[in-house]
Amino acid sequence: MAFYERYPVETKPERLARVYVFLGASRLLNGDTAGAQEAFTRAQLVAPSLQPESELFGQDVHDAFNAAKVALSGQPRGTLSIDSVPSGAQVVMKGERLGTTPLKDVELAPGPHPVVLTLPGYVPFGVFQPVAPSQRGELRHTLVPTPGLAAARSLAAHVSTSRSLGSDTLPPEVAELGEKLGARYVVLARVEQDRRGRVEAVLDAWDVQLKHRLRGVEFNPDEPRSREKAVRKVQAFLTGQQVPGSSLPVALPAVMKKPWFWAAVGGVAAATTAGILLASQPNKPLGARLGNFGAGW
Repeated sequence: MAFYERYPVETKPERLARVYVFLGASRLLNGDTAGAQEAFTRAQLVAPSLQPESELFGQDVHDAFNAAKVALSGQPRGTLSIDSVPSGAQVVMKGERLGTTPLKDVELAPGPHPVVLTLPGYVPFGVFQPVAPSQRGELRHTLVPTPGLAAARSLAAHVSTSRSLGSDTLPPEVAELGEKLGARYVVLARVEQDRRGRVEAVLDAWDVQLKHRLRGVEFNPDEPRSREKAVRKVQAFLTGQQVPGSSLPVALPAVMKKPWFWAAVGGVAAATTAGILLASQPNKPLGARLGNFGAGW
């Protein structure tokens, strides 16, 4: 039990819930009714749909489990706001993806809930976050970069100002960047602010393996339609639907058309594996960033 609670990132909700059910059954057998109710409640908080197996537990366990469920449902719910530094981290609770940070006022039953935050390029973070009845709680965590991220950021910043960026051939820095990230595709966004504070960005994408390139996809990060249009262009390139400047036909093998790391998040695309690196230009830089360029603008 201590291991599961100490390492929520590695813990599977249903497995932990079953441990709580066995713990509750043993407490009930020893006459500890209050302890059994606590364990059964924890099981339902971790995996709400789980029920004690009929072939393993008697009617007394099922009755006590259902009584704990009724008691839990009768308590006032609380809310939890979840944020991370940097933002854009995927939030997983009870094995389900809730969205990306920042998330506001997620309604939850009172008690400790397993929350896991993941963002490409950063060490996953997990915690059992308590929620009080009728109270608003907050969880804000600063994610720790994975080893080598600082070097990748520095290399991306160098690439964004390098003369080789204008070349049709694969720049050696981009190839090195792909190797550091363990990614076949590298998408580099050069981001800057003008004097009026308006943000503009240009995306360049490379297929490191086949040495294809998508050049100069401009978009305004503050405009959803502009973001979505840019995302569609890049996604078409990454999934093999569009191969600019290449003699290869569009009808590529089916495996090349699979969107390896693209997923819809709020109408824009996000990387689910380390493969997208954003770096700013020297003129009023916004900072380099690895991961989800859709959710964090």
